[in-house]
Amino acid sequence: IYMCGTGLESNNGFGSLSFDLMNDEEISDDINVIVETGGTPTGNNGDNYFSSDSVNDIDIENDNLGRFQVKHNEIIELDSVDLQSMGSAQTLADFISWGMEEYPAERYMFVMWDHGYTEPYGNMEHDEIFYENGSGNMVNSMEVNVDQNEYYNDCLTLDEVRAGFADAGAHFDLIAFNTCLSGSMEIASAVAPYADYMVASEEVIPAIIGIPMGYISYLSENPDCETADLGNEILTLYEQAVNDYTAQYASDEEVCNLFATSTMSMIDLSCMEQIDELMGDFWERLYYTSYTSAEFSTVINIASKCENYGSEGNMPGNLIDFRAFLNDIGSVFTDTDVDEELLSLIDDNVVSVSGRARSNSYGMSIFFPSALYPQAIRSSYESMLNAYGYDYTEAQ
Repeated sequence: IYMCGTGLESNNGFGSLSFDLMNDEEISDDINVIVETGGTPTGNNGDNYFSSDSVNDIDIENDNLGRFQVKHNEIIELDSVDLQSMGSAQTLADFISWGMEEYPAERYMFVMWDHGYTEPYGNMEHDEIFYENGSGNMVNSMEVNVDQNEYYNDCLTLDEVRAGFADAGAHFDLIAFNTCLSGSMEIASAVAPYADYMVASEEVIPAIIGIPMGYISYLSENPDCETADLGNEILTLYEQAVNDYTAQYASDEEVCNLFATSTMSMIDLSCMEQIDELMGDFWERLYYTSYTSAEFSTVINIASKCENYGSEGNMPGNLIDFRAFLNDIGSVFTDTDVDEELLSLIDDNVVSVSGRARSNSYGMSIFFPSALYPQAIRSSYESMLNAYGYDYTEAQ
């Protein structure tokens, strides 16, 4: 488990809570649960909330990366390594290589834990200590003050995710993304060479739920289970947690709406090579189908009616459900069956669960820039500038 704490830990203690929940599970001798921590300047495992739990007894330092083994009601400090960004492909590769060498197993699962976002190039593991700018310059915020107008959290881009897994020389039975908005075609394509299955959410994952830790007990009780069975167990646990929290907060409409938009899916990554091969034909056909203004409007209208993810308020997101788009775009495609082939691959290889507000979510999103998104960004930014009395030019 690659746990970059960020504000999830420093503001809310969700990393520490994950440790707390992990060591509550039954963990047999057949299972090694290994965690690397970093990416946050402030840990919360010393909070009184954890006073009776073993996470309260370990030292999660912010000047190095910690490595721990989780057992039932016990967390063991294994090692620490020099502080480095968890948004680095090399940090990812080093942890995987070390873990597989120190804890060899017949089968492997990897969990990416932190924030996630996929548009347009994908980024996750938002390290709160290391910042970079567009020129590739990196600074350690614990050593120098960071101008956040020029620098941003160092993150793993999709290229770095690929490089990290490739450099580690690893292959996983399952990669699970406890990161928001990661159930996309682009991310599935990136990790397909390095895993058999992937579990992720198209939408934001409520931090209080995350990927429920019950899968660890399931593994302990069923160490010889098929990987797809484990993935389906995670979906079942997630759906149950969403339902439980929806019932618990039934009187709070805003919170219930958050749970209602939840999704989680399992993708059999063996299909991604075929999907990748078909995408060239798909985009070419889409290009020629939207060659005139009227045709373009038709395509945009179809995309805008699909479920979109990662939106804030009235602002649309740039991720839409891929299957829903394929299903409707087929009506304007001509002399090709690429849409039908892609639909068949998704139907045969993607399993998903979703909240009541996501009835048209089928488990795999795709990056499709919303025509309304830049307009909404502009409107929002103009409103903010006007509210604070800032002068600005049209060019700005």
